[in-house]
Amino acid sequence: MWCRLWTCLSVLALLATATSAYGQACCSGGQAVTPIRLGDLERGAAGLLIRTTGGLGSVDATGKWQPAGAGTRELDLEQDLLAAVRVARRVQLALTVPWLETARVVPGVPWASGQGLGDVDLAARADLWRLDDARPWPALAVVAGVTAPTGRAADQATARLATDVTGTGTWQARLGAVLERQWQPWLLQAAGVVTWAAPRVVGELHAQQGLSGTATAAVVRELPADLYGSLALTWLGAAGSTVNGAALANSARSQWTASATLLWQATPVLRLHGGVTAQLPLAAVSQNATVTCGGVLGAVYVWP
Repeated sequence: MWCRLWTCLSVLALLATATSAYGQACCSGGQAVTPIRLGDLERGAAGLLIRTTGGLGSVDATGKWQPAGAGTRELDLEQDLLAAVRVARRVQLALTVPWLETARVVPGVPWASGQGLGDVDLAARADLWRLDDARPWPALAVVAGVTAPTGRAADQATARLATDVTGTGTWQARLGAVLERQWQPWLLQAAGVVTWAAPRVVGELHAQQGLSGTATAAVVRELPADLYGSLALTWLGAAGSTVNGAALANSARSQWTASATLLWQATPVLRLHGGVTAQLPLAAVSQNATVTCGGVLGAVYVWP
């Protein structure tokens, strides 16, 4: 199956007083990985991200690579409205409201498309130790979030080929931590997050997704001309699901995603951000994983 790569754009504002090389690396470096994240001196932000992915195939429950079938095509497009606000010196909240579109075709069936509101997400970040704190150990932040089932679940689909599915159909809560360490002009980041999904009743079935977690390692490099490049690798693992209290066979997941981004601080109040992402076809260490590639395009305005 084919995929389309998009450049991504993310616009973030900084105070003119925070333009030292160290300040830029602290703020711009972190935002190269997480665009909606507020810098230390920023009060709020609002913006839009556009994401697109196309599929190449999948890795099945036995870890075997399965290319997409001939004549099968799918393109997913997502627009995320973003907002963030600082509620305390070291605490910020972020809201993501997604709108999703899917176009899909299989042999013998014409193109089908659907769209709708996705699952709305509210996240919080508390910086216990910041990069500018005079401490010998890495900066540490605690992150938490909740995702509401505002999208359309698979069992509620009405469009042909289920192209109007936009959500999981269940509440999700997560908790994690982020470590950061800077050696000018480098910024290193490691993050781990655990997610729990609430049970869901569909007819006579009582189903629950297994506990899942992600681990991310990222490196950011400050470059000439106010550019910041980053590379990140994320592993997602999920335990098997249960149906009516019984384990669902071969439902565990393992998936790897890589991303490369470039952020340009065009002016003291404007940043441009571009990159690509790919879910990797690592059959030996993956299970029930989709393999896609794509990118994002967006803009975020920040209030100092």
